[in-house]
Amino acid sequence: MYYTYFIKSVKYDFHYIGHTNDLKLRLAHHNSGKSKSTKHYAPFELTAYIAVKTNIQGSDLEKYFKLSGFLGIGHSVYRPYKPYNPNKYWILYAGDAGDISCT
Repeated sequence: MYYTYFIKSVKYDFHYIGHTNDLKLRLAHHNSGKSKSTKHYAPFELTAYIAVKTNIQGSDLEKYFKLSGFLGIGHSVYRPYKPYNPNKYWILYAGDAGDISCT
């Protein structure tokens, strides 16, 4: 299982979208400053994630949300790999990181 995830900084007005196959470990990396893109904005809380079957689907969703300017953080350097198809994805969770279950 792969995840496209949405996190926000607890201290700053900063949001980030990414994808991973280990959501708990990735959130721990963001919070410990091991991620170059987010190390100056830690700590983070998970706001939502979307589970998909393949890494390519996770990457496609991340690019879709970044290109669309979702949460006001669009990045023009990303190019869509494939058109977004909402029938391929489903939302499993939306809440605070304390309730996360990735089993």
